[in-house]
Parts: sequence; C-alpha cells; structure tokens
Amino acid sequence: MTEAMKSFSEASRLNVLFLPLYSMQGASSRYRVYHYADRLPSHGFDVKILHPRSYTLASKALYILSLPKALRWADVVVIQKKLFRSPLYALIRHLNNAVVFDFDDALYVDNSITNMLSHVLRTSRHVIVGNRHLENFARRFTDRVTRIPTPVDVQAFTPADKKCLVNDVITIGWIGAGGNLIYLEHLEPVFERIYLSKGQTVQLKVISDRTFRFRSCRLPVVNIPWSLSTELEALRSLDIGIMPLTDDELSRGKCAFKVLQYMSVGIATVASSVGMNREVIHHLGNGMLATSLEEWRCALLHLIENPALREQFGREARKTVEYEYSYEVTTPHLASVLKSVAVQKQRRLPP
Repeated sequence: MTEAMKSFSEASRLNVLFLPLYSMQGASSRYRVYHYADRLPSHGFDVKILHPRSYTLASKALYILSLPKALRWADVVVIQKKLFRSPLYALIRHLNNAVVFDFDDALYVDNSITNMLSHVLRTSRHVIVGNRHLENFARRFTDRVTRIPTPVDVQAFTPADKKCLVNDVITIGWIGAGGNLIYLEHLEPVFERIYLSKGQTVQLKVISDRTFRFRSCRLPVVNIPWSLSTELEALRSLDIGIMPLTDDELSRGKCAFKVLQYMSVGIATVASSVGMNREVIHHLGNGMLATSLEEWRCALLHLIENPALREQFGREARKTVEYEYSYEVTTPHLASVLKSVAVQKQRRLPP
C-alpha cells in the first residue's frame, strides 16, 4: 500500500456502493458482492448494496430515483456485471466517477452489448475480472485490471464426515442453473456406458432449478431442486462432482465455480480441460481433467472403483480452495483495489 493510501485509509472509513446484477439468488452476485458485505467492514469500509429491482416500470423508476443519493454517499462504486444504458451510465459517472466494473463471464459473446461493454471497460477507474481469460480480454481496453477469482466461503462450505458412511450407490453430481444443463447432456453416451458396466450401483444427482432427464440413457437420475438453504447438504451428498464444458469462448470465460464448490466440501472432481478448470485442477493431484468422451468415461470409472483415491483428491482439493480461492485470500485484494480507487478520487486524478 502506498503512503497516500495509508494516510487516506487511516483518516476515515471508506464508503463502498455495490450495484449488483442479481439478488442473493444469483450465484455470481452472491459470491462477488453480498458475501463481501460482511467482510469489508473489517478492512475499513462501510458497505451499501443497491439491490436490483424487478422488471416492472415502477420498480425500475424507484431504482433510478435512489441512485443519486447512494452515488453521492459512496467513495467507490462497484458495478457488478450490470451494463447500464448510455444515458444512465453517463449520469452515474457524472455523480461519482470512482467506478469499478466487475465481471466473471464472457459477456462479450453477446454482440448486442459489445460496444456498451467496451465503453464501460475504457471509462472505469478499475476493472476486476474472475479469471485469466477475461483479464486478457479486458486489457484490450484498459491496463487498470485486477484478477480476483470468485471465492468460496470455506467456513460454511466444509466437508461432511463420511468416515462412518457406507454407500451402496456411488453418486455423481452436477450443480448449476438450468440453462447450463446442455453441458450435462453431452455426457449421455458416457453415462450409458457406465450404466452398462455398473448398473444401478451408480446414480446421477442434479442440483438445479430445472429437472434433468436423459433422452435414452438408463442411469438413474435424482433431481434436487436448488435452494440456498439446501445447497450445502446437497453438495455433501455427492461422491464425485463434475463440470463438463464445450471448448468455446463462452466456456473459457467461466470461472470454474462448480469445481470450487465441489472441492470446498472435499469431493473428488472431474472437469473438462477448458479455461480456468485447468488452473484450479491439477490433474491426478487434486482432481481429474478430461477432454474426450472416452477420457470422461475412464476418469469417472476410475473414481467410482477407487474410494481411497476419491478421498485423497478430496483432501487435496479442499487445501487448494483454502489456500487460493477463499475469502480470506480474496478480501484483502479487493480491499486494496477499492482503496486505490478511492485515493484517485480524493486526489482528483483523471480516470
């Protein structure tokens, strides 16, 4: 921390305003905004979150009317993945130009918002991204970029005590929004071959807001409706977690959060060798990576047949999350960025 930042942070607490895209129900905002609200105060911040409204005109109007007062209160404004239309974004920057833009998905694959996104990246005081691929994209427009991965609350997400459990059925699990079930569908031939080999001693558990069914595969499927209150229990019930992806721009922009969730509760994980998955998983060290359907079949069968290996991967996976992807690691980094932007604003430096 520079001397200017030290003197500024010692002089007073800082006000940070978050403008998230989603409510607590949206994982991206939950982990990159709401869970920081309880942690940033110990780093010298007072936190306010302007919660997104519903899509009614009255709700939108109320949101816009509440913006000016909140913006004037803030020393730093963090816009999390929300792209405001030009007149409103211009108003935000007019009232408070200490804007930090945070995103953790390849938003730019949507051509309809590419120009808007590039303008926001150029004009923000700082940009925070969730992975290396997004960082490379953001640096086309600005050099004021910091990479902070989406963290897991390792105090809440802890492994279950499975020492006394004897499972007759091995549970392979997937968690995610219904719109991403297409990635799971690609593995249907793999699951059919596993069924032919293992029968009903293996099942697939899907934790989602939508019901999943195979087209023809006979492997048993258990659907668990996702909710905040049952998410942890559902994750702990898995023996193997999976994150299949296609190798494309959208997937390379993902931040491996499914993988981190599985790993945080000590679950052996198999994931597509795409994007950030390759950074989080050290193949045959804390999990397994797969590319082809045959690699997926071999990896899953290997873990199904080797409980000791599942336990070993789970232990190493938990250590990885604790040491690299926890709030204890990421909160100081975020606080440093926010303080730096506040100093620029105080000294009236140009964005």
